[in-house]
Amino acid sequence: MNKKIILLAVVLVVLGGAGCLIFLLSPEFADVAPGQKRAPDPKNATYFIEGNPVKLENGESRVGIEGGTVSMTITRFFGNEAVGDFNGDGVDDVAFLLTQDSGGTGIFYYVAALLSGKGGYFGSNALFLGDRIAPQATEYRGGNIVVNYLDRKTDEPMADAPSVGMSKYFLVIDNQLREANPIMSEAEARIIAGKSCIKGGEALGPGSRNETTKTWWFDANLNATKPGCHPVCVVSEETKAAEIEWRCIGITVPDESTKETLRQQFALKYPKYAKTISVVLEKGTEDFIRGSLSLDTEVPGGIFFAKKTGGKWEIVFDGKGPIPCGLSKYGIPGDMLSDCAQ
Repeated sequence: MNKKIILLAVVLVVLGGAGCLIFLLSPEFADVAPGQKRAPDPKNATYFIEGNPVKLENGESRVGIEGGTVSMTITRFFGNEAVGDFNGDGVDDVAFLLTQDSGGTGIFYYVAALLSGKGGYFGSNALFLGDRIAPQATEYRGGNIVVNYLDRKTDEPMADAPSVGMSKYFLVIDNQLREANPIMSEAEARIIAGKSCIKGGEALGPGSRNETTKTWWFDANLNATKPGCHPVCVVSEETKAAEIEWRCIGITVPDESTKETLRQQFALKYPKYAKTISVVLEKGTEDFIRGSLSLDTEVPGGIFFAKKTGGKWEIVFDGKGPIPCGLSKYGIPGDMLSDCAQ
């Protein structure tokens, strides 16, 4: 009797261990190993095309078309992988192309990604690129997934070979693959800036857009400093890349008392934020100051200019967005208005 009980216990332990092993190896629960940086093979996962789940097995899915006897929709892993940390969790993800053929003349190309999460890797939504295009390189650059391919002009027939170079840019926002807007929003620019300019313990300030140069500028609080310089993270809408620039004129005349004087003037202008207003002096001469203004951590700030008149500082401009070149009428030095917009 005791031998039977012992034997049964051993069998249950073995079966239980096998069950745990099967659970851990299941693709839907494949946990990211501690310290793992490389994404697994994306050929065995479920992706969402036009909102419909498509499960790849060994890089292919075949689904019969409703009402048909032979026709099938065939989805295949095309390749052109690009690896990077798309969702900012410190673990590599992988983007790639899919093709889908439903038996007609078209072969539709999509971009998709295998993303890391707390429970393991999972397939993203897929976004349409084009019909019978010629894919080139896919890369991860400046916080964006960049898909390069050849397409046709709008008036060219599909029988012509693709010859027009195209690039589309994609971001992962809330674990959803999204195409970056041609006119970049501050939220999109901040994501790129955060991935390219910011490391642990650093932060970005309010953003302002320059319409002339098609760039977003974010004041940055970096661990690295340069005497007399203030760092900014500049994001290009054209390249979808970001880099750190240093404003290094140095503020020798304006001091902390001047900074407090300007802060009090802003407090009178914006009494609602009197306790949370912060001012940064970026460029200065004896008679002019350029700086950045933050009303509150939850409220985007902007740029300001001040002029000394009759021995007293007065604010001549503050706001978000493009800096008017017309501010030169106050005699503001040209190097303070180098990024102004007509």
